[in-house]
Amino acid sequence: MVAAGLLTGCGGGGSSSGGGGGGGNTNTIVFVSNRDGNNEIYRMRSDGSSQTRLTNNIGTDSSPNINRAGTEVVFVSSRDGNNEIYKLTLATNQLQRFTNDEVDVSDSAPVFSPNGSKIAWISERDGANNIWIMDSTGANQTKITTAGAGDVTWNPSGTEVAYFRNRNIVIRNVSSGAERTITLVNGSNDAVFRLRWSPDGNKFLYTRLIPTVNAPASLVSYDINSGQETVVAPENTSQTYYGSWSPDSNSVVWSAFKANSGDEIGTNQVYTGPVPRGNSTPTRLTTQGANTETSWAQ
Repeated sequence: MVAAGLLTGCGGGGSSSGGGGGGGNTNTIVFVSNRDGNNEIYRMRSDGSSQTRLTNNIGTDSSPNINRAGTEVVFVSSRDGNNEIYKLTLATNQLQRFTNDEVDVSDSAPVFSPNGSKIAWISERDGANNIWIMDSTGANQTKITTAGAGDVTWNPSGTEVAYFRNRNIVIRNVSSGAERTITLVNGSNDAVFRLRWSPDGNKFLYTRLIPTVNAPASLVSYDINSGQETVVAPENTSQTYYGSWSPDSNSVVWSAFKANSGDEIGTNQVYTGPVPRGNSTPTRLTTQGANTETSWAQ
């Protein structure tokens, strides 16, 4: 099911205001902010400038993912009653709804394939969370897993997807269905989520949460070749979530309650920094409202 329309009323917020018009830009980060009263999708340049609201409705918009060309954003919205997948074309403000499931059936975590021709996402339409893939037009929606899946990300060639199962990473060939598993060094109760494959194909990025009182969430990089896991956000962060790779795989963007010793604790803000981080200090990109769920055009 594909329903299309023009998005209107996308005024103000951040450094600039207006709708999603304009051409593509791989120097673009999209994110979620509540600075104007509820969760909407925004975009900005990778230095934090030109912050612009892209959506404006009374529902909750979340989980934005921008294509490599920086021309389209796919996201989740509850504007029509439950969580469905939508695509926004930035140059024309055309908004398309791609899923139409029953009430209480959730669609989540949409991600473009590297060439932008496919979208993978998680849906529970058949009773459990599994990975589905569709064309970037919304056509040919197909389930590719049956044993459950948490989150989904593409490899750089678009031939494989990776996802979490039982706190480990499973890599699946989209055509053949063949799978292999990477065993992570996790505690038995650790939660892992928001998996992202680096554009150079060598690393994964994910959030690890140790479920103890006041335990911080950590942003972790996993080197596929060596098997080494490295914390890439500062350990003094209160909570670190929703990381995304830069186009060159040398930096990450993420949201945190506090990433530097001088920052206040209270609301999520967006930060960026190099990988490996060395002695560098993260750069804070947002200041207004609570900001999270980042995606960097790759």
